[in-house]
Amino acid sequence: MKNSQKGFIGKLVLIIIAILIIGGLFLYYQNNNQSKVNNNVVDNFLSKCGFKVTSITPNEKVNFPLIVKGVIDNSNAKTLGCSWQMFEGEAGVAQLYFNNNQSWNPIGVGVPINVADWMTTSTTFSVLLNFNNDGIGLSTGTLMKITFTEENPSGQGITDSIDLPIIFGNISSVSENAVYENKLNGFSFSYPSKFSLADNETILNQPWEYNTTDTGNLIARVVIPRTIQPKTNFGEAYFDVGVSTSTDSIKNCLISSGVNTTDVSSISINDQSFEVFHYNDAGAGNFYDVTSYHTVKNGKCFVLESFVHSSNIGNYSPDQGIKEFDKILVNNILKNIVESFQFLN
Repeated sequence: MKNSQKGFIGKLVLIIIAILIIGGLFLYYQNNNQSKVNNNVVDNFLSKCGFKVTSITPNEKVNFPLIVKGVIDNSNAKTLGCSWQMFEGEAGVAQLYFNNNQSWNPIGVGVPINVADWMTTSTTFSVLLNFNNDGIGLSTGTLMKITFTEENPSGQGITDSIDLPIIFGNISSVSENAVYENKLNGFSFSYPSKFSLADNETILNQPWEYNTTDTGNLIARVVIPRTIQPKTNFGEAYFDVGVSTSTDSIKNCLISSGVNTTDVSSISINDQSFEVFHYNDAGAGNFYDVTSYHTVKNGKCFVLESFVHSSNIGNYSPDQGIKEFDKILVNNILKNIVESFQFLN
């Protein structure tokens, strides 16, 4: 009788072990089948090597356009054993993926991670992500991820990256953007339809280019009102397109005025080369930040300008509750408009 009990108990133990093994294998398969992304999570937020996303938690359901915000703090790099690299205003790129049959598929190209001040140990970042779902057809609940890859200007050593798993919720329709087309001067650009646009008939008396005495015409202006960032020191911002056919303007089109110029570079926008000049100005407690894109096309000097006006945060007392405005967000809106500019022929 005792031998029978021992045999029964032994079989029962084997059955329990088998159930645990099968259960463990099932959970392992289920997790892989859902293609979960494992990362470092601190206080429910994604974090690695000083890079921390603070606006979205892992596996959160999100809608697009999506703005991802966070901080980069390298003050604890020695303890962590790593840091997150930044260079010339960027901290790497953010790449969107969606999951299809256990495979990660990229959406478009990586978007630069713009930082407020890359020369400091601690700073903030913001990334605006969006895509056209018409050609993909993602349904609500689709598993996605954002891969953040740090800047590596030297191309040497190990480049850190981190994945933020998200769930697709919805996307604003294309109608959220309006398109302005000027056939007379042969160009077009898109802009958020919630912002107002003025054409050359209503802005005739406005300067066509920052700090110039040459003659020209301001053709179009998109105004970003201060209401998009209430209770901040944000004043206004706008995107301008100016055109001149004067001999002097065309001759000096690709030359900086030299007044308050802080940076000069060259870029290509939709296969058209532009010279880029950055200006800073201040006065009476106000700051003016101007980025000017110049090119010559069809015998005309074209100038695209993004203008940001803000006030000195020190002008306000603490009891007013005025906060520093999100400069990265405003610059991203203007940058998207600039990058949509294209010539019709």
